[in-house]
Amino acid sequence: MVEALHASGYLDGLVRRLQKQWSHLPRADVDDCVAEAVNSAFEAVSGGRRISQLGAWLWKAVDNLASDRWRIEHQGRRSADDLPEDANDLDLDDEERARRDALADHRRSEAIRLARGLLPRVGHGQVIAVMEIVIETVEAGLPDLSAETVAETLERDAFRPDRSLSS
Repeated sequence: MVEALHASGYLDGLVRRLQKQWSHLPRADVDDCVAEAVNSAFEAVSGGRRISQLGAWLWKAVDNLASDRWRIEHQGRRSADDLPEDANDLDLDDEERARRDALADHRRSEAIRLARGLLPRVGHGQVIAVMEIVIETVEAGLPDLSAETVAETLERDAFRPDRSLSS
């Protein structure tokens, strides 16, 4: 799959398109985002997930990765001289880093729990089924959820109460 993507020139086009869209990201970050997206697609396919539109899947994944990278690593970046002493993550010990990671994981889990709790207020029937699929996708850490995947999942699982994206 990776050889075919490279030979077709698609990855070069993806890099150019991402650089144009995210011109403020360094080229190395753009390359990393593309590599991560290709890796996630390969892992998804290897795990049995069907990707009907690989190009669209890769674009959405790479755009999400670039957005995350910009938000986390670059947006609002200031020089180290402008930061308070305790803001430098390089000085964190392993225990503090683990504590911060655990807090981030807890916040993500809590957000998912709250989203599930709000489902009855969102609507009824298919609206709830679609939102459950979206929440499951976030929970599984998948970078993409195409309309086709939602439709196929809804169709496949219309009569199964134990529906899951992984099956």
